[in-house]
Amino acid sequence: MLQGLAGAGLAGTYMPGLKILSDHIEGPRQSRWVAVYTSTFGLGAALSLWMAGAIAAMAEWRWAFVAAGIGPAVAGLLVFVRLPRRQPRPTAGNTAPLLDFRSVFRNRAAAGYILAYAAHCWELFGFRSWIVAFFAFAGAIRVTAEPMLASAATLAAALNLMGPAASILGNEIAVRFGRARVVLAIMSLSAALACLVGFSASLPGAFVFALASVYFLAIMGDSAALTAGLLASAEPQQRGAAMAVHSFLGFGAAFVAPVVFGAVLDFAGGNRSVFAWGVAFASLGIGCALAPVTLTMYRRTERRRDHRDAR
Repeated sequence: MLQGLAGAGLAGTYMPGLKILSDHIEGPRQSRWVAVYTSTFGLGAALSLWMAGAIAAMAEWRWAFVAAGIGPAVAGLLVFVRLPRRQPRPTAGNTAPLLDFRSVFRNRAAAGYILAYAAHCWELFGFRSWIVAFFAFAGAIRVTAEPMLASAATLAAALNLMGPAASILGNEIAVRFGRARVVLAIMSLSAALACLVGFSASLPGAFVFALASVYFLAIMGDSAALTAGLLASAEPQQRGAAMAVHSFLGFGAAFVAPVVFGAVLDFAGGNRSVFAWGVAFASLGIGCALAPVTLTMYRRTERRRDHRDAR
């Protein structure tokens, strides 16, 4: 129940905060600030992992949760003090009933970014949820051969710290070379890397960490570009509804992916098997690889419908 309340708190702040940001920043700057906003999520996740490991080592593990709980209180104070007081300009033409999201899916570009974001969250949160356990497993099977580079939590935190830079850089590249083309290329790369990471557990620790880092950079490379693409493609009067669907499907996939990862890990041989870890990570890549296929099928369906309506 308490985990559910924490999730509701995240859901009630992340996308509404992004909506406030997008309402007050228009034009070319919007994409860059959206990238910065979404990247802070990864920064917070990295600091959270490091802080949890450090506090648990110095004091009882419950104090790690106490320290994490201070963050939302500080954030609430920042919102109260720094949130712009002026209201954004109203948008005309928003006559859709509450919770009617059909118009969002009629926008092919917006729907495409939403589906791709769901695949991205599947991979990202599956990875984040299991990477500490994977590093611990990889270190345990090599313990007699070489010492660990650092604790599993510290390695995961260091890896997550790379995310914000990858997200911002990926968005900048997408703006210059075509957002859809860059996003599909990055997603294809991350899907391929997912099929390699888990099988590398028995290799030297530095190689395992390097491969996991490259994989995580690929995962994060399209994060900001997807959300910025949605905001750019959604009609102003539908932006709130589009972001609601974006968040619902994205974090819905984020909820399911770690569970599926664990089920695959058990089914393939358990958490002491390199093969099982390899297959479990591959399940993340398969979910990501489905995004280009789904987008292609969706666009073809929409083209046939448009052609039929035109006749």
